[in-house]
Amino acid sequence: MSRNISAVILFHYLVLLAKFVLFKIQFGTITYNVYYGVLSFQQNLARANFIPLKTIYVLIKEPIDVFVIQNLAGNILGFAPLGFLLPILSPSLSSFSKVGVIAFAFSLTLEVIQLVKVLGIFDVDDIILNTSGALLGYATYKVYLRFRKPA
Repeated sequence: MSRNISAVILFHYLVLLAKFVLFKIQFGTITYNVYYGVLSFQQNLARANFIPLKTIYVLIKEPIDVFVIQNLAGNILGFAPLGFLLPILSPSLSSFSKVGVIAFAFSLTLEVIQLVKVLGIFDVDDIILNTSGALLGYATYKVYLRFRKPA
């Protein structure tokens, strides 16, 4: 895949990812507002999870249902394309640590925006899952390189 094509794909992917993460409430605003009410920043801050693995632990203990799968798998799989596309876009980004740092920074940025703008609830576990997803995407990219046919 050429760098220009991967740059266009990455750009559109990041826009869609940010839209989904930051504005997901719009898809179910009525349900969200009935369940949570309109939160102030202080209320949103009080609901935030700053304890690593707290939400993941709670979800793993729950019976598997759509919410559990959506929360765990959605956060992981949603960021996998980032880890796959970054090294295609720039060979200088073709390292586990660089992909991890970029994914962490992007995920942290989205979580902080959710917190400050009251667009969602900050959860450090989302950052962990998102970063893990990008690293899974990077691992998939490395496997792809190993098995692809030379051009």
